[in-house]
Amino acid sequence: MLTRRILTLLCFAAIFFAVTARLQDAESSADGFFLKGIVRDSLTLEPMPKASVMALPSARAVVTDDSGLFGIAINPGDTAIRVSYMGYNPVVMPVARSSYNMVVAYLPPAVTGLDELVVRKTKYSKKNNPAVDFVNRMRKSTDVGDPERHEYYNYDKYERITLALNDFDPDADNFILRRYPFLKEYVDTSEVSGKPILNLSVKEKTSTVNYRRKPRTRRTTVTGFTTTGIDEVSSSDNMQVYLEEVLREVDLYDKDITLLQNRFVSPLSPIAPDFYHFYLTDTVTVGSDSCAVLSFYPILKSSFGFTGHLYVCLNDSAMTVRKVEMSVPREINLNFVEEFYLTQQYETSPDGSRLKTRDDLTLELAPLPGMPSMYVRRNTSYGSHSFEPPADMTVFDGMCNELVSDSINNRTDEYWQSARIQPMSRQESRVGEIGSLRHIKTFLLWSQSLKCVCSGLCTLGQEI
Repeated sequence: MLTRRILTLLCFAAIFFAVTARLQDAESSADGFFLKGIVRDSLTLEPMPKASVMALPSARAVVTDDSGLFGIAINPGDTAIRVSYMGYNPVVMPVARSSYNMVVAYLPPAVTGLDELVVRKTKYSKKNNPAVDFVNRMRKSTDVGDPERHEYYNYDKYERITLALNDFDPDADNFILRRYPFLKEYVDTSEVSGKPILNLSVKEKTSTVNYRRKPRTRRTTVTGFTTTGIDEVSSSDNMQVYLEEVLREVDLYDKDITLLQNRFVSPLSPIAPDFYHFYLTDTVTVGSDSCAVLSFYPILKSSFGFTGHLYVCLNDSAMTVRKVEMSVPREINLNFVEEFYLTQQYETSPDGSRLKTRDDLTLELAPLPGMPSMYVRRNTSYGSHSFEPPADMTVFDGMCNELVSDSINNRTDEYWQSARIQPMSRQESRVGEIGSLRHIKTFLLWSQSLKCVCSGLCTLGQEI
């Protein structure tokens, strides 16, 4: 009898540990991870620069650098990467979190039935270049899909700004981790470089935007605002000014894009063919649409331009951009910005208008030598798009462009749960648990130093 009870207990224990392990594995995979690797020619083993690497099914993509190296954030739900290059057969590789998170992809050259094939290196030319013709046609059809061609355009906007310590090594032997070892539990991963980060502050804001074409008027009504984490880090006026300048919303369809007092040439600018090299590099599916992948790089790496991809719908006469992925060349000096990564997503309305649904900007900043580097992310989502007149037309009265609701600071948890068009990551949702650090002398000194640094950054940025 006793033996039977012992066997029963052992069975229950085995089941418990198996289920626990399964849940831990599921939780681990749900967080996503950062994958690094290299792409090589399967025959010569030579690294392949400018190869395309795409996570599936999220369709997030990057290109390899001049040494064939790449780094890509694997989102929750991604199970594989697709590696492709012109003249080679694409390769799909399953991926999963490991202790190294590194892969090597070998691309086999495409085999053709030609008796002899002679390949000669040719110089890039705009003339008779299908990629240049493609981008010129895109620019000419810009007005066709412009939602602001309607008399009215309204939408809801949810914005989340996360501020974190960058390159926060959880295995380092330093004073902070020796005194506060529990911080290791809150370490997250940078979406740009894969470095470990420690989230300190999360700001959330909801608003409604109303646009009227004649007379041209745009009104933003802020309906909710909340802050969690260490408020002192981002509550100063100087810090707020700096963040607003750094995180300025990028309109791809503008001729010039201003970032930190610098003017960048948009890939859809009229002068873009003289500023960028364009390549049609792939055809992929985004959502339910077949899209051409238009890759672009500045002709001069040190010039103020972007590198990235435009995913352009092939079944749309307006040539709507479904997705954008952009970064800046490392060769330029963008006022303390070490890394810059922007993704945007669009949908098409029944009348052909392009509707932005997501705008995700991530930055890694290095203010001064000896100071902790910063990780900043602005994650913006858009919904409830409408071309009908707003219910309250008085919103267009007056001269103030931004209106603030009386109850913005009194929103309940239920309100924020429903307002988050884009849900928080697991680590972002836990940032409130470390709010008690505001009372620790070490972090108080650091936050005060950061305020002084941001004051200097704002002043210097204005001078530049």
